[in-house]
Amino acid sequence: MFAAGALLLSPWQQTRAQDFPQVEIRLSRQTNTLYNIFNQVSRQTGYFFIYDSELVDSDQVIRIGNTRQDLRSFLEELLNDPRLGFRIIDRHILIYRAPEVVLPEALQSLPVPAPDPFITLQGRVLDMQTGTPLPWSSISIAGKPIGVPANADGIFRMRIPVEYAHDTLAFSHLGYSTRWLPVQLLKEGFSDVGLEMIYISLQEIVITYFDPREVLLRALAARSQNYPVSAVNYLSFYREGILQEDQLLNYSEALLREYAPPWDSRQNSQAMLYKSRNIASEDRQDTLIFKLKAGLQSAIDLDLIRNAPDFMDPEFLNDYNFKPAGLVITDNGLAYVIDFEQKEHIREPLHKGSIFVDKTTLAILKVEFEINRRNIRRIQSRFIPRQSPTHVTQILSASYFVQYQPWQDRYHVSHVRGEIQLRARRRNRLQWSEYKVFFERAVVQVQTENVSRFRRRDTFRTQTIFADQDFSYDPEFWGEHNFITPEREIDQALQRINGIIESRVFD
Repeated sequence: MFAAGALLLSPWQQTRAQDFPQVEIRLSRQTNTLYNIFNQVSRQTGYFFIYDSELVDSDQVIRIGNTRQDLRSFLEELLNDPRLGFRIIDRHILIYRAPEVVLPEALQSLPVPAPDPFITLQGRVLDMQTGTPLPWSSISIAGKPIGVPANADGIFRMRIPVEYAHDTLAFSHLGYSTRWLPVQLLKEGFSDVGLEMIYISLQEIVITYFDPREVLLRALAARSQNYPVSAVNYLSFYREGILQEDQLLNYSEALLREYAPPWDSRQNSQAMLYKSRNIASEDRQDTLIFKLKAGLQSAIDLDLIRNAPDFMDPEFLNDYNFKPAGLVITDNGLAYVIDFEQKEHIREPLHKGSIFVDKTTLAILKVEFEINRRNIRRIQSRFIPRQSPTHVTQILSASYFVQYQPWQDRYHVSHVRGEIQLRARRRNRLQWSEYKVFFERAVVQVQTENVSRFRRRDTFRTQTIFADQDFSYDPEFWGEHNFITPEREIDQALQRINGIIESRVFD
């Protein structure tokens, strides 16, 4: 007999009995990153790799000789870590660190933790070939109105109920093939998920020349076929913040229940605060204090289907030049890309950017735009209504991003972001300090049944300044709810900030 706890099995031994692809790997002698070697193996075998980037350093440079051996032996030799194991799920090879297996006698003495009713999935969405992050990628559960966007670094975090453990996740980004992964693959840790760029043939580009203005007018005429004609409730996550260089001055977050009327209704949208919190720096010596007013209202107004800007309003289209900018791949096929910019003779700063229109449905999928920087200071008072008597402040840029995702037979706003760049200096000094003000809203759940307006006393005034309350940052504050993971620069700033603790939870 073995003593209790003495029997330990390596992950290699545990996975020996599993069905493993019986394929031979042939690679030439090379010095390359682990990431690129995995890609070569995927092209030969048709199997894709999923792994926790904390366990497997995909940027590690490895030298291999001329190789001709079976896949399992090759991977064991390549990784050279007996603590790592393999699991085959569909056409994917999961690389993971398996727990040690001990005898039942030892297990009986260990406390059994209460099961978590939610699964946390987290990782990063990358270009499969280059390894570069894909910002604002969409991650959702197939067939369910639950999703979350990746942040500017391609990083995502998603909490889903355990009953969805055997469902499938959809990872999408315009211009890339949607990737479908079983939830089981992402349960082991922080995973890098690569998406493959799809190229459009030259023949198709030549054949599909289009009139951009005509496409846009047809898309506007098709709004009733593509967007909600009945009221909808959204559960959404909102955040805003102000940075001076790399210092975070304040940062606010909220979880909202929203009432959104039909796209063409004159009713106002409503927001009901479920949870909110803010962190503000106590170290503000010699710092100009900014407060973002009506950030939430701006995020709601950025639903451009309900609140058409001038470049999507037939009455003002003559103020703009539109030109075709090609085609991109979407989940359903192709999308037109329309670039627009104000005409040269118009001196007031208008907008410039790109509109993405689905080729089949004519749904507007995404809009990226900014206020024309050429004369943006002409409208500076719209952004800075009150100048500080001790500082000179100038606006540098204002850019926006709006994205829509399909649910059932309609497209819903899924992610909006606004970012304003400023600079300021004391009136008696020459040195400027740069500031970034941002706000962002992500719809994490859609409800189309039993929808009703909120009682007036329950609604939240969206003109409120969130930055007037304080808290200490804790990512677990949101519990089971989904939120946008802070970008690397924000996350680092949150760790440095010295704030006052306060949070608010609403019934």
